[in-house]
Amino acid sequence: MVHEFPDVRIHSAFWGACRSTRKESFNNQMSIIEAVNVQCYNWLQYTGCLNWPLFSMPEWVKSTEITKSASEQLRISLMRYVHLNVAQRYTAITRKIAELFQTRYLAGWEWVYDPITPAVRQQIIHNLFESEGWTADVTLHSPVAFVSRHGLVYQVNRELLTCSCRLWQLSGIPCPHACRCIDAWGDNVDAYVHKLLSVDEYRSAYGPGMNMLPEITQWECQSYDHVLPPMTRHRYLCSIT
Repeated sequence: MVHEFPDVRIHSAFWGACRSTRKESFNNQMSIIEAVNVQCYNWLQYTGCLNWPLFSMPEWVKSTEITKSASEQLRISLMRYVHLNVAQRYTAITRKIAELFQTRYLAGWEWVYDPITPAVRQQIIHNLFESEGWTADVTLHSPVAFVSRHGLVYQVNRELLTCSCRLWQLSGIPCPHACRCIDAWGDNVDAYVHKLLSVDEYRSAYGPGMNMLPEITQWECQSYDHVLPPMTRHRYLCSIT
């Protein structure tokens, strides 16, 4: 696209359309592209432009909202340490993180009957339910298959672990289209989930844990001189002359 349509205005509007979380905003950006270059607009329409903007994707893959929510939760959690000095704040935060690591590590050992984490298992169940109604065109020995419904067609590749809707690549979990094809192939969906989403990987991530810092009252007193502020340029020049 960059080589065929090098206009900067098209690139700006295109990325604006990709980031659109509402259909109205997406249509506005597409109108800009149509006004600048009708040929580019028609090309985007032909490529299936309703598959890639944020507003058309499921809620669980919209990283914009997830990022905002995570940032707000982090801000709220840090507000409780604002009244502390720097040393107390650092100690309290590190101890809290160590406790969180320990809690999550112990939670991982409760999952003994399923190799997939509970959150991922729930999403797989949802995707399997959503896969009903899609028609799969598969060949037993071919890694590529197609699913279709109401004129929409997606390509699934079980060797590359990809789907043309891109949800599989984004999440590491087979999307509804991939689930339909995997079922038609007679395979188990669990085998196509990214290994980082397994219980074993979860346990290894939190297994090392973190060592808690001792309370400030237990810190050893040091006999070093008081820490001085860094020299300004004027003070530095005076010290060497």
